[in-house]
Formats: sequence, C-alpha cells, structure tokens
Amino acid sequence: MKKGFMFAIIGLCCGIALVAMLAFSKMEQQAKGGSEKASASEKPAKPEKSVTIEVNNSTFVANGEKMQISENESIVPVIRLNDVYVPARIIAEQFGAKTEYQDNVYTMTYKDTKTQFFIGQKEAQIDGKIVSNTVRPFENYGEVYVPVEIVAKGLHQKVTRIGNQVTIGKAPASEITITKEEPQSKEPVAITTRIPVLMYHHLDPNKQSGTIIHPDVFRKQMELLKAQGYTTITAQDILDIQNGLQIMPENPVMITFDDGYKSNFQYVFPILKELNMKATIFIITDFIENPQNHPSEYEKLTWDEIEEMSDSGLVAIESHTNDAHAAYGKNGKVVGPIKIHGVLETKEQYETRIYNDFTLSKQLLENHTGKPVIAFSYPKGIYSQEAEAIVKKVGFKMSVTTDRGILDVQKNGLYLVPRVNIHGQLPPASVLQTLEKMKNM
Repeated sequence: MKKGFMFAIIGLCCGIALVAMLAFSKMEQQAKGGSEKASASEKPAKPEKSVTIEVNNSTFVANGEKMQISENESIVPVIRLNDVYVPARIIAEQFGAKTEYQDNVYTMTYKDTKTQFFIGQKEAQIDGKIVSNTVRPFENYGEVYVPVEIVAKGLHQKVTRIGNQVTIGKAPASEITITKEEPQSKEPVAITTRIPVLMYHHLDPNKQSGTIIHPDVFRKQMELLKAQGYTTITAQDILDIQNGLQIMPENPVMITFDDGYKSNFQYVFPILKELNMKATIFIITDFIENPQNHPSEYEKLTWDEIEEMSDSGLVAIESHTNDAHAAYGKNGKVVGPIKIHGVLETKEQYETRIYNDFTLSKQLLENHTGKPVIAFSYPKGIYSQEAEAIVKKVGFKMSVTTDRGILDVQKNGLYLVPRVNIHGQLPPASVLQTLEKMKNM
C-alpha cells in the first residue's frame, strides 16, 4: 500500500510539472508572437519616392538626396511653351521605370503602364491612347527631353510646380531647396543690360563677301566667344530674364542669321551642337513654302531642317516676313504703300497687306516649330513707324534692324534693336574686336 501511494504521488508531481511546462510554453509563444507584432508595428513605413528638379540646374533631389543629372552641366531641365521639359531617363530611373529609345520612339515602361514619345512629332501616348498632340520631344547630348507632366502621369505620380522648381511625387518641404551653392566672389558682379547682337547670313567654303563667311572662320569665331566667357542667348531668353525666369549671364551675346539659307543647317547647326551654343534664324517663309517662286544660287532651308534645328533647343526660329522681302524701289515693300499693277496702295491697303504678310509668316513658323514666334527682322533693315506699329499689333515682342549699335534692354527695350554685321572676309579674331567696339557704343 505504501508503494502504491508513493507511485501516485510521483504521478501527480509529473502531471503538475507537465501542465506547468505546457503553460510556460504557451506563454512563451504568446510573448514571442506579441513581440513580433510589436516589432512589425514599430517598423518604419517605406518613404514615398520623389524627385525635385529646377529649370537650368544640373543638380536635382531624389528621395532627399542631392544628385547630378550628368557630368555635362549643359543637360538641364528647360522651359518650352511654358512647359518644363526634362531628360526623361533621369526621372524614370528614380522610380524604377525602364526606358528604350529606338527608331525615333522613346518608350518609358512603369509597372503595366507604357508611355511613348515620338521624336519629330507632336504626339504622346500612354497605353496607346493619345494624351497630348502639342508636345515637341527633342534630343540634347544623347538625352531625350519631354514634358515633365506627361512623364509624371506615366509614373502614376502627381506634379507640383513652384516657379522654376518641379516636384514629381510627394516630398517634404525640406527637400525642395536644390540650388547649387556657388562660391562667394570677393566683389559683386554688376548685372549687364547691354547685349551685343551679331548679324550673319550665308556660309560658303568657296566664296566669301561682306555677308558670306567661310564655315571654318565661323567655327573659330564661336570657339573664341566661348573661350572668352560669352553666353549665347535668344529673344525668348531675354523675355525670360525680364520675367524673372532666368538670370542674365555675365557676358551675353545674340547670334543672328537672316533669310534662312541651307548653309545654316549644313554648317552652323553642327557647330552649335558641338559647342552647345545658341543662334537665331530669321526665316522668309515663302522661300520655304514656294521655293520655285524664288530662284537663287543659294539654296534655302526646308521645313524638316527648320523643325530639327528648333527641336534641338539651340536654334530659335523667328520671322523675316512671308513674301515682303523682295526688292522694291529704294525702301522695299514693308515701310509704306507700293504700286500694285500700276496703282499706289492706300494707307489702309498697305496696312492690311503687311499685317497679313507678317501674320502668315508667324503662323507658318509656329505651326512647324510648335513654339511662339516672338521676334521679327526687317528686310534690308529698313523700317518705319507704320511698319513697327503693325509688328507690335501682330504680336512680335522684338524687332531687329541693321542699324549699327548695341541692344540696351533697360534704356531702349526690345524693338528696333541694332545689330552689327560680321564681315565674311575678316579674320576670326575680328569678332572679338567688334564686340569690344560695341561695348563702347
């Protein structure tokens, strides 16, 4: 009996120990599970992606970190037709999107969304549906530039624009300051309001004159300007400076070509691309529309060439009339009434004729480039108060002449701007001598 009682006591103790062990194990599992839940709840949420860029700035902010768009500081966001155009690849990579450029079609794929831009066309598509027919994608130093709003839409992100800064995605305010810190100069640099405007026409390796220059000489002139710290600008740049969208460069210069010769595409355009410099070409549009009506030993541009140069962002295309450039008497067809079929126009007929001519030129150029045409060059540089009033009525923001002098934005504004012809038979260094003389005008 004592032995049986002993076994009962031992069994009871083992049972109690087993229950205790099971209870402890359950408590341990519950504690571990609770700990894991707590750990999971304490894990910080993955931050939302964002990219902030700034017009004309090669620095950008991606997810709170400052980065460089490229080692080439000429690859920067730009403004075209009030839209901000960006190197699409740079933005796409920050959101994990894939990009491909083939046969003039730029494709960005993000998750299941495919966004496509067509170089040389005005169309953008997302998943095969047209989302814009006014875009003008272009190439610059191997990068394809497209409107940031459409890029963001293809990435399923919202866009916030404040002045020259654009944020794709959601970013705290602390990420927005991206302007590069520049070294402080010992003396403040005075901001100039004087801009020399140089005038060219045609380039020819076999024949030079006062208005025809050798391509090699032109190249050396541009190299000299760049080496001396000059920055080439256009009429649109000047307007953007006036509106606070850009800063006036320390040594601005405007390079202009009149008429629209094929040599501008053949020789000038490659030089501009190589040196990353800008120029303005004033086009006589009827020469392009109806070349058979204007026989000449000097071939003119085509619309395809004009569009390619405009799309580069390096060449501004502006107006030199539609068909009012032809010689007529001493003063040409623009400054006042002329005889048509032997009968002198009335004042009203004259004003209607040149208003229609200027308007048609402006419309043709805008239709082909997709950009505002804001500047007008007077044929032979001859102008009148009546013609100038119509230039303004048509909507041009700037007019240029062949009067010798320098543009002073503050004193004289942007109308009847003087220019200096660069003689085609002078050595390359003469362009620097000319600029020094212009500064003293």
